[in-house]
Amino acid sequence: MRDRHRGGEGGRSARVALGLMALALVLGAAPLGAVEQKIGVVDMQRALNECDAGKKAKDQVKAKFERSQNQLKKQREDLDRLKEDYERKATVLKDEERRNLEKDLESRGLEFKRKYEDFQRDLKETDAELTKSIVEESCSRPPAARSSTMTRRST
Repeated sequence: MRDRHRGGEGGRSARVALGLMALALVLGAAPLGAVEQKIGVVDMQRALNECDAGKKAKDQVKAKFERSQNQLKKQREDLDRLKEDYERKATVLKDEERRNLEKDLESRGLEFKRKYEDFQRDLKETDAELTKSIVEESCSRPPAARSSTMTRRST
């Protein structure tokens, strides 16, 4: 009677057998139910540079910012020329004139720096927006339509 309540020898072997069957089911079922997964790596920068939509966006960004870049370049050249003039004349200028020129150069330098930083920020934001729109547009299409937009153009 004591063996019956504790499970005895027969109960222990039945539990071991049941545990082994459960383990076999778990281990055996995993490969049967598993789906083969493939992982691909995409070089987004290359894909965007080589697809038609990416080339078009790149041309838009270039056109939009080329004008600003030329203005910044001219402003930088003017600032450099003013600094050179100041350095040549600084020894013969009166103290007040020299201080006024220094303040003018400093304010122009700060203005240039601010414009340059704004230009860089706008360029990054525009690039990010265009990239996002290309990726969203491509991902929202069915695969057949997607391949025509995101494939490299033959030359």
